[in-house]
Amino acid sequence: MDSLIKSKIKSVIKGVFTTLGFSFVMVGLSGCGAQKPDETAAADITSGPSMNANHKADLVIKVGYENSRGEPFDMGMKRWRDELAKETGGAIILELYPEDELGDEQALMERMINGEKIISTADAADLYSRGAYDIGICFSPYLFKSWDEAFHLTRSKWYQEQNKRLSEKQGLHIISSTWQFGLRHILSTRPITRISELDGLRIRVDNNEIQNNTWKIYGAEPKELPPSMIMQAFRDKELDAVDLPVTRMYGAGFHNAAKYLLMTGHVYTVTSIITGEEFWNSLTTEQREALTRTCIKASSFYNVVREANEYQALKNMQEQGVTVTYPGREMVAALNLKAQSFYRLKEFRKWTPGLYYKVLESKSLPWTYYTKGGLIEPDK
Repeated sequence: MDSLIKSKIKSVIKGVFTTLGFSFVMVGLSGCGAQKPDETAAADITSGPSMNANHKADLVIKVGYENSRGEPFDMGMKRWRDELAKETGGAIILELYPEDELGDEQALMERMINGEKIISTADAADLYSRGAYDIGICFSPYLFKSWDEAFHLTRSKWYQEQNKRLSEKQGLHIISSTWQFGLRHILSTRPITRISELDGLRIRVDNNEIQNNTWKIYGAEPKELPPSMIMQAFRDKELDAVDLPVTRMYGAGFHNAAKYLLMTGHVYTVTSIITGEEFWNSLTTEQREALTRTCIKASSFYNVVREANEYQALKNMQEQGVTVTYPGREMVAALNLKAQSFYRLKEFRKWTPGLYYKVLESKSLPWTYYTKGGLIEPDK
Protein backbone atom coordinates (compact mmCIF):
# COMPACT_ATOMS: atom_id res chain seq x y z
CA MET A 1 0.00 0.00 0.00
CA ASP A 2 1.62 3.28 -1.06
CA SER A 3 1.90 6.40 1.07
CA LEU A 4 -0.97 8.18 -0.70
CA ILE A 5 -3.43 5.38 0.10
CA LYS A 6 -2.19 5.17 3.69
CA SER A 7 -2.62 8.91 4.07
CA LYS A 8 -6.18 8.75 2.72
CA ILE A 9 -7.15 5.90 5.04
CA LYS A 10 -5.65 7.66 8.06
CA SER A 11 -7.61 10.82 7.25
CA VAL A 12 -10.82 8.77 7.01
CA ILE A 13 -10.18 7.14 10.37
CA LYS A 14 -9.28 10.43 12.01
CA GLY A 15 -12.54 11.94 10.81
CA VAL A 16 -14.57 9.00 12.07
CA PHE A 17 -12.88 9.00 15.47
CA THR A 18 -13.48 12.71 15.83
CA THR A 19 -17.16 12.35 14.96
CA LEU A 20 -18.03 9.12 16.71
CA GLY A 21 -15.43 8.42 19.36
CA PHE A 22 -12.88 5.62 19.23
CA SER A 23 -14.79 2.98 21.18
CA PHE A 24 -17.96 3.38 19.08
CA VAL A 25 -16.16 2.84 15.77
CA MET A 26 -14.20 -0.18 16.94
CA VAL A 27 -17.25 -2.21 17.99
CA GLY A 28 -16.69 -5.88 17.20
CA LEU A 29 -13.03 -5.55 16.17
CA SER A 30 -11.10 -6.27 19.35
CA GLY A 31 -11.51 -10.05 19.17
CA CYS A 32 -11.49 -12.54 16.30
CA GLY A 33 -15.11 -11.74 15.48
CA ALA A 34 -18.10 -9.73 16.59
CA GLN A 35 -19.72 -10.97 19.78
CA LYS A 36 -23.50 -11.02 19.86
CA PRO A 37 -25.11 -9.50 22.93
CA ASP A 38 -27.04 -11.81 25.21
CA GLU A 39 -30.54 -10.88 24.14
CA THR A 40 -33.49 -12.53 22.49
CA ALA A 41 -34.27 -11.95 18.84
CA ALA A 42 -36.51 -8.90 18.60
CA ALA A 43 -37.00 -5.87 16.45
CA ASP A 44 -34.76 -2.92 17.31
CA ILE A 45 -37.11 0.06 17.30
CA THR A 46 -35.24 2.37 19.65
CA SER A 47 -35.83 5.86 18.37
CA GLY A 48 -33.75 9.00 18.25
CA PRO A 49 -34.04 11.83 20.75
CA SER A 50 -36.54 13.72 18.59
CA MET A 51 -39.16 10.99 18.87
CA ASN A 52 -42.20 11.44 21.08
CA ALA A 53 -42.77 8.22 22.99
CA ASN A 54 -46.53 8.72 22.82
CA HIS A 55 -46.58 9.36 19.07
CA LYS A 56 -48.30 6.73 16.93
CA ALA A 57 -46.53 6.13 13.64
CA ASP A 58 -48.47 6.32 10.39
CA LEU A 59 -46.25 3.64 8.84
CA VAL A 60 -44.11 0.88 10.36
CA ILE A 61 -41.69 -0.97 8.05
CA LYS A 62 -39.73 -4.09 8.94
CA VAL A 63 -36.07 -4.07 7.82
CA GLY A 64 -34.25 -7.41 7.63
CA TYR A 65 -30.53 -8.03 6.99
CA GLU A 66 -27.89 -10.67 7.71
CA ASN A 67 -25.34 -8.47 9.51
CA SER A 68 -24.83 -8.86 13.24
CA ARG A 69 -25.65 -6.29 15.89
CA GLY A 70 -22.85 -3.80 16.34
CA GLU A 71 -21.39 -4.28 12.87
CA PRO A 72 -20.98 -1.14 10.75
CA PHE A 73 -24.00 -2.02 8.59
CA ASP A 74 -26.18 -2.40 11.67
CA MET A 75 -24.92 0.99 12.86
CA GLY A 76 -25.81 2.43 9.45
CA MET A 77 -29.32 1.00 9.64
CA LYS A 78 -29.79 2.56 13.07
CA ARG A 79 -28.64 5.89 11.66
CA TRP A 80 -31.21 5.55 8.84
CA ARG A 81 -33.96 4.69 11.33
CA ASP A 82 -33.16 7.75 13.44
CA GLU A 83 -32.77 10.12 10.48
CA LEU A 84 -36.12 8.98 9.08
CA ALA A 85 -37.88 9.30 12.44
CA LYS A 86 -36.46 12.79 12.86
CA GLU A 87 -37.39 13.97 9.36
CA THR A 88 -40.94 12.60 9.51
CA GLY A 89 -41.59 13.48 13.14
CA GLY A 90 -42.05 9.81 13.94
CA ALA A 91 -44.62 9.24 11.20
CA ILE A 92 -42.47 6.49 9.62
CA ILE A 93 -40.76 3.95 11.86
CA LEU A 94 -38.22 1.31 10.82
CA GLU A 95 -38.15 -1.88 12.87
CA LEU A 96 -34.69 -3.45 12.51
CA TYR A 97 -34.15 -7.22 12.34
CA PRO A 98 -30.41 -8.01 12.07
CA GLU A 99 -28.88 -11.51 11.87
CA ASP A 100 -31.58 -12.78 9.49
CA GLU A 101 -34.12 -12.71 12.32
CA LEU A 102 -36.82 -11.77 9.81
CA GLY A 103 -35.70 -14.46 7.34
CA ASP A 104 -32.89 -14.85 4.85
CA GLU A 105 -32.45 -12.63 1.80
CA GLN A 106 -34.23 -14.87 -0.70
CA ALA A 107 -37.20 -15.45 1.61
CA LEU A 108 -37.53 -11.72 2.20
CA MET A 109 -37.48 -11.02 -1.54
CA GLU A 110 -40.47 -13.34 -2.00
CA ARG A 111 -42.34 -11.60 0.80
CA MET A 112 -41.56 -8.17 -0.64
CA ILE A 113 -42.75 -9.25 -4.09
CA ASN A 114 -45.98 -10.37 -2.41
CA GLY A 115 -46.58 -6.87 -1.05
CA GLU A 116 -45.41 -7.03 2.56
CA LYS A 117 -44.09 -3.87 4.24
CA ILE A 118 -40.49 -5.06 4.27
CA ILE A 119 -37.12 -3.61 3.28
CA SER A 120 -33.99 -5.71 2.81
CA THR A 121 -30.67 -5.82 0.97
CA ALA A 122 -29.32 -7.28 -2.27
CA ASP A 123 -26.17 -7.06 -4.37
CA ALA A 124 -25.92 -7.16 -8.16
CA ALA A 125 -25.36 -10.93 -8.22
CA ASP A 126 -28.50 -11.47 -6.14
CA LEU A 127 -30.55 -9.36 -8.56
CA TYR A 128 -29.07 -11.24 -11.53
CA SER A 129 -30.27 -14.46 -9.91
CA ARG A 130 -33.78 -12.96 -9.75
CA GLY A 131 -33.79 -12.26 -13.49
CA ALA A 132 -32.40 -8.70 -13.53
CA TYR A 133 -29.57 -9.85 -15.76
CA ASP A 134 -28.07 -6.55 -16.86
CA ILE A 135 -27.65 -5.28 -13.28
CA GLY A 136 -25.58 -8.41 -12.61
CA ILE A 137 -22.69 -6.95 -14.59
CA CYS A 138 -22.00 -4.65 -11.63
CA PHE A 139 -20.60 -7.68 -9.75
CA SER A 140 -18.14 -8.52 -12.53
CA PRO A 141 -14.35 -8.63 -11.99
CA TYR A 142 -12.30 -5.46 -12.42
CA LEU A 143 -15.23 -3.42 -13.72
CA PHE A 144 -14.48 -0.49 -11.38
CA LYS A 145 -11.27 1.23 -10.32
CA SER A 146 -12.78 3.12 -7.37
CA TRP A 147 -15.92 3.55 -5.26
CA ASP A 148 -16.48 6.84 -7.06
CA GLU A 149 -16.80 4.97 -10.36
CA ALA A 150 -19.16 2.43 -8.81
CA PHE A 151 -21.44 5.07 -7.33
CA HIS A 152 -21.30 7.20 -10.46
CA LEU A 153 -22.76 4.20 -12.28
CA THR A 154 -25.52 3.67 -9.69
CA ARG A 155 -26.51 7.34 -10.10
CA SER A 156 -26.53 7.12 -13.90
CA LYS A 157 -29.49 7.14 -16.27
CA TRP A 158 -28.59 3.60 -17.29
CA TYR A 159 -28.93 2.38 -13.70
CA GLN A 160 -32.23 4.17 -13.20
CA GLU A 161 -33.52 2.39 -16.31
CA GLN A 162 -32.44 -0.92 -14.77
CA ASN A 163 -34.32 -0.07 -11.58
CA LYS A 164 -37.45 0.63 -13.62
CA ARG A 165 -37.14 -2.73 -15.38
CA LEU A 166 -36.55 -4.45 -12.04
CA SER A 167 -39.78 -2.93 -10.75
CA GLU A 168 -41.80 -3.87 -13.82
CA LYS A 169 -40.49 -7.40 -14.37
CA GLN A 170 -39.34 -8.66 -10.96
CA GLY A 171 -41.59 -6.66 -8.62
CA LEU A 172 -38.68 -5.17 -6.67
CA HIS A 173 -37.65 -1.54 -6.25
CA ILE A 174 -34.18 -0.21 -5.38
CA ILE A 175 -34.42 2.58 -2.82
CA SER A 176 -30.70 3.28 -2.81
CA SER A 177 -27.48 1.76 -4.18
CA THR A 178 -25.07 3.92 -2.19
CA TRP A 179 -23.97 1.43 0.50
CA GLN A 180 -20.53 -0.18 0.33
CA PHE A 181 -20.41 -3.90 1.14
CA GLY A 182 -16.69 -3.91 0.57
CA LEU A 183 -13.84 -4.51 -1.83
CA ARG A 184 -13.36 -8.26 -2.33
CA HIS A 185 -9.98 -9.98 -1.87
CA ILE A 186 -8.65 -13.55 -1.56
CA LEU A 187 -7.86 -15.13 1.83
CA SER A 188 -6.11 -18.47 1.31
CA THR A 189 -4.33 -21.29 3.09
CA ARG A 190 -1.26 -20.93 0.85
CA PRO A 191 0.54 -17.94 -0.64
CA ILE A 192 -0.48 -16.76 -4.12
CA THR A 193 2.03 -14.61 -6.00
CA ARG A 194 1.30 -15.48 -9.65
CA ILE A 195 -1.91 -15.86 -11.62
CA SER A 196 -0.93 -19.45 -12.47
CA GLU A 197 -1.26 -20.29 -8.76
CA LEU A 198 -5.01 -19.73 -9.02
CA ASP A 199 -5.27 -22.92 -11.08
CA GLY A 200 -7.19 -25.52 -9.10
CA LEU A 201 -7.70 -23.17 -6.14
CA ARG A 202 -10.79 -24.39 -4.27
CA ILE A 203 -12.44 -21.09 -3.43
CA ARG A 204 -15.72 -20.58 -1.62
CA VAL A 205 -18.37 -18.54 -3.45
CA ASP A 206 -22.03 -17.65 -2.98
CA ASN A 207 -24.60 -19.51 -5.02
CA ASN A 208 -24.65 -17.30 -8.11
CA GLU A 209 -23.50 -17.46 -11.72
CA ILE A 210 -21.44 -14.28 -11.54
CA GLN A 211 -18.97 -15.50 -8.90
CA ASN A 212 -18.87 -19.04 -10.25
CA ASN A 213 -17.88 -17.89 -13.72
CA THR A 214 -15.46 -15.29 -12.38
CA TRP A 215 -13.31 -17.93 -10.73
CA LYS A 216 -13.63 -20.40 -13.58
CA ILE A 217 -11.95 -17.95 -15.99
CA TYR A 218 -9.01 -17.84 -13.57
CA GLY A 219 -8.77 -21.63 -13.48
CA ALA A 220 -10.00 -21.93 -9.89
CA GLU A 221 -12.63 -24.38 -8.60
CA PRO A 222 -15.54 -22.43 -7.09
CA LYS A 223 -17.24 -24.15 -4.14
CA GLU A 224 -20.75 -23.05 -3.16
CA LEU A 225 -20.93 -23.18 0.62
CA PRO A 226 -23.09 -21.37 3.19
CA PRO A 227 -21.04 -19.21 5.58
CA SER A 228 -21.74 -21.63 8.45
CA MET A 229 -19.81 -24.42 6.69
CA ILE A 230 -16.67 -22.49 5.70
CA MET A 231 -14.61 -23.05 8.84
CA GLN A 232 -15.31 -26.79 8.84
CA ALA A 233 -14.32 -26.98 5.16
CA PHE A 234 -11.02 -25.29 6.02
CA ARG A 235 -10.43 -27.71 8.91
CA ASP A 236 -11.21 -30.70 6.69
CA LYS A 237 -8.81 -29.34 4.03
CA GLU A 238 -11.65 -29.27 1.50
CA LEU A 239 -11.27 -25.53 0.89
CA ASP A 240 -8.28 -23.38 -0.01
CA ALA A 241 -9.67 -19.85 -0.06
CA VAL A 242 -12.57 -17.44 0.38
CA ASP A 243 -13.54 -14.41 -1.72
CA LEU A 244 -14.82 -11.70 0.64
CA PRO A 245 -14.18 -8.16 1.95
CA VAL A 246 -11.65 -7.92 4.78
CA THR A 247 -14.20 -7.03 7.45
CA ARG A 248 -16.29 -10.11 6.67
CA MET A 249 -13.22 -12.37 6.70
CA TYR A 250 -12.13 -11.00 10.04
CA GLY A 251 -15.57 -10.86 11.65
CA ALA A 252 -16.16 -14.54 10.83
CA GLY A 253 -12.69 -15.55 12.06
CA PHE A 254 -11.64 -17.09 8.74
CA HIS A 255 -8.15 -15.66 9.24
CA ASN A 256 -7.65 -18.26 11.97
CA ALA A 257 -7.75 -21.00 9.32
CA ALA A 258 -6.22 -19.22 6.32
CA LYS A 259 -3.14 -17.07 6.81
CA TYR A 260 -2.49 -15.49 3.40
CA LEU A 261 -4.40 -12.43 2.22
CA LEU A 262 -3.94 -11.31 -1.38
CA MET A 263 -5.37 -7.81 -1.90
CA THR A 264 -6.77 -8.37 -5.39
CA GLY A 265 -9.61 -5.86 -5.08
CA HIS A 266 -11.39 -7.64 -7.92
CA VAL A 267 -14.96 -6.52 -7.10
CA TYR A 268 -16.33 -3.32 -5.59
CA THR A 269 -19.48 -4.77 -4.01
CA VAL A 270 -22.34 -2.31 -3.65
CA THR A 271 -25.25 -3.18 -1.36
CA SER A 272 -28.65 -2.06 -2.62
CA ILE A 273 -31.51 -1.32 -0.23
CA ILE A 274 -34.64 -2.80 -1.79
CA THR A 275 -38.37 -3.23 -1.20
CA GLY A 276 -41.35 -4.58 -3.09
CA GLU A 277 -42.77 -2.56 -5.96
CA GLU A 278 -46.35 -3.10 -4.77
CA PHE A 279 -45.56 -1.65 -1.36
CA TRP A 280 -43.49 1.17 -2.88
CA ASN A 281 -46.40 2.18 -5.11
CA SER A 282 -48.71 2.31 -2.08
CA LEU A 283 -46.61 5.08 -0.50
CA THR A 284 -47.18 8.77 -1.00
CA THR A 285 -44.63 10.84 -2.92
CA GLU A 286 -43.58 12.46 0.36
CA GLN A 287 -43.02 9.08 2.03
CA ARG A 288 -40.93 7.78 -0.88
CA GLU A 289 -38.81 10.93 -0.94
CA ALA A 290 -38.23 10.78 2.83
CA LEU A 291 -37.21 7.11 2.68
CA THR A 292 -34.83 7.68 -0.23
CA ARG A 293 -33.28 10.89 1.08
CA THR A 294 -32.59 9.58 4.59
CA CYS A 295 -31.35 6.23 3.25
CA ILE A 296 -28.72 7.98 1.12
CA LYS A 297 -27.79 10.27 4.01
CA ALA A 298 -27.32 7.30 6.36
CA SER A 299 -25.17 5.50 3.79
CA SER A 300 -22.66 8.38 3.86
CA PHE A 301 -22.25 7.82 7.60
CA TYR A 302 -22.03 4.06 7.22
CA ASN A 303 -19.46 4.10 4.40
CA VAL A 304 -16.99 6.09 6.50
CA VAL A 305 -17.49 3.81 9.51
CA ARG A 306 -17.04 0.73 7.30
CA GLU A 307 -13.74 2.01 5.88
CA ALA A 308 -12.40 2.71 9.36
CA ASN A 309 -13.42 -0.76 10.54
CA GLU A 310 -11.81 -2.33 7.48
CA TYR A 311 -8.52 -0.57 8.20
CA GLN A 312 -8.55 -1.82 11.80
CA ALA A 313 -9.59 -5.35 10.78
CA LEU A 314 -6.66 -5.54 8.35
CA LYS A 315 -4.28 -4.35 11.04
CA ASN A 316 -5.64 -6.90 13.52
CA MET A 317 -5.30 -9.73 11.01
CA GLN A 318 -1.66 -8.85 10.41
CA GLU A 319 -1.01 -8.78 14.15
CA GLN A 320 -2.59 -12.24 14.41
CA GLY A 321 -0.24 -13.78 11.87
CA VAL A 322 -1.83 -13.13 8.49
CA THR A 323 0.60 -12.35 5.67
CA VAL A 324 -0.81 -9.52 3.53
CA THR A 325 0.47 -9.10 -0.02
CA TYR A 326 -0.48 -7.03 -3.06
CA PRO A 327 -0.36 -8.35 -6.64
CA GLY A 328 2.69 -7.19 -8.57
CA ARG A 329 2.40 -5.25 -11.79
CA GLU A 330 2.56 -8.36 -13.97
CA MET A 331 -0.10 -10.16 -11.96
CA VAL A 332 -2.41 -7.14 -12.00
CA ALA A 333 -2.11 -6.97 -15.79
CA ALA A 334 -2.80 -10.71 -16.09
CA LEU A 335 -5.83 -10.51 -13.78
CA ASN A 336 -7.31 -7.64 -15.80
CA LEU A 337 -6.61 -9.38 -19.10
CA LYS A 338 -8.38 -12.54 -17.95
CA ALA A 339 -11.29 -10.43 -16.69
CA GLN A 340 -11.92 -9.22 -20.23
CA SER A 341 -12.76 -12.77 -21.28
CA PHE A 342 -15.46 -12.87 -18.59
CA TYR A 343 -17.59 -10.39 -20.52
CA ARG A 344 -17.56 -12.64 -23.60
CA LEU A 345 -18.69 -15.85 -21.90
CA LYS A 346 -21.61 -17.64 -23.55
CA GLU A 347 -23.18 -17.99 -20.08
CA PHE A 348 -24.02 -14.27 -20.24
CA ARG A 349 -25.95 -14.25 -23.48
CA LYS A 350 -28.89 -13.02 -21.39
CA TRP A 351 -27.17 -9.64 -21.25
CA THR A 352 -28.38 -6.92 -23.59
CA PRO A 353 -26.10 -6.71 -26.65
CA GLY A 354 -23.44 -4.04 -26.12
CA LEU A 355 -24.07 -3.97 -22.36
CA TYR A 356 -20.38 -3.91 -21.39
CA TYR A 357 -19.68 -0.81 -23.48
CA LYS A 358 -22.84 0.92 -22.26
CA VAL A 359 -21.72 0.36 -18.67
CA LEU A 360 -18.18 1.60 -19.42
CA GLU A 361 -19.71 4.82 -20.72
CA SER A 362 -22.12 5.19 -17.79
CA LYS A 363 -19.47 4.62 -15.10
CA SER A 364 -16.93 6.97 -16.68
CA LEU A 365 -16.20 9.85 -14.33
CA PRO A 366 -16.58 13.34 -15.78
CA TRP A 367 -13.55 15.53 -16.35
CA THR A 368 -14.54 17.74 -13.43
CA TYR A 369 -13.79 14.82 -11.10
CA TYR A 370 -10.10 15.13 -11.98
CA THR A 371 -9.91 18.91 -12.35
CA LYS A 372 -12.04 20.01 -9.39
CA GLY A 373 -10.97 17.75 -6.55
CA GLY A 374 -13.40 14.88 -6.94
CA LEU A 375 -16.47 16.89 -7.90
CA ILE A 376 -18.96 14.69 -9.75
CA GLU A 377 -21.59 16.49 -11.76
CA PRO A 378 -25.04 14.85 -11.86
CA ASP A 379 -26.29 13.21 -15.04
CA LYS A 380 -28.41 15.53 -17.14
